[in-house]
Amino acid sequence: MKKSILIYCFLLMLCGSLFAQNPVSSRSTSLGGTGLTFNDANSLFTNQAGIAKLDTVGVILSSEQRFRLSELSTYSLGLALPTKAGVFGIAVNYFGFDAFNQQKYGLIYARQLLENFSIGAEFNVHSYQFAENGSLSTVSVEVGLQYVINDELSFGVQVANPVTRTLVNDETLAAQIQAGLMYQPSDKVRLLAEVDKKIDTNPNLRIGIEYQIIDILYLRAGTSTDPSQLSFGLGFSFDSGLKIDFASSFHRQLGWTPGISFIHQKG
Repeated sequence: MKKSILIYCFLLMLCGSLFAQNPVSSRSTSLGGTGLTFNDANSLFTNQAGIAKLDTVGVILSSEQRFRLSELSTYSLGLALPTKAGVFGIAVNYFGFDAFNQQKYGLIYARQLLENFSIGAEFNVHSYQFAENGSLSTVSVEVGLQYVINDELSFGVQVANPVTRTLVNDETLAAQIQAGLMYQPSDKVRLLAEVDKKIDTNPNLRIGIEYQIIDILYLRAGTSTDPSQLSFGLGFSFDSGLKIDFASSFHRQLGWTPGISFIHQKG
């Protein structure tokens, strides 16, 4: 137990707060953390507005192990359910180990307001468990927008935790805003560029490229500036509706973070 606590404290000093770990999408990870313009089941974890156009049920199950340490494993589950009144979704996330872990439970609603404009919102409950100090919980909201400018260019924006919440020992659930573009020069290539900003932190620039090599295979790569990381991955899309995404990101000091996602979504 003491070893696990020391590992946690060491990583906390190196890469900042671990109190805001969100659900993971391997497609997003391999593209440098971009994803505000996704419009598939991955959007359950990247931008709520992205599920607004879904007309079939979408399920995503993801996992990653930060810096290949079991103490920093993340497990995420999402479900999108289209209805006549809009698309409802849930997103559940678990991160941590015995000495410290956190859970996030999100209820999502998204709707296409115009042919090229969608909106989504999420209400979250966060729960934090400490081996020696009990537990605490809080709530937050997230709002996302997507706008399709033309056949080649799409725009996405998301605001999370509009009011910063103090948790414990000056750790906060910080307010955050993200915005980005996707440029699709052909059916096989997507270029993504995004920036996000949290209170009292430097802006983080994220860039990704996705190339469809053949019908079922996608090659992806990306980078981000804060933290400075490189990433890459592969995606497989089958006629049955099953998609499998592999991702890995690299931090110069801390090493590799592998991840995998399974998605089932018809159409």
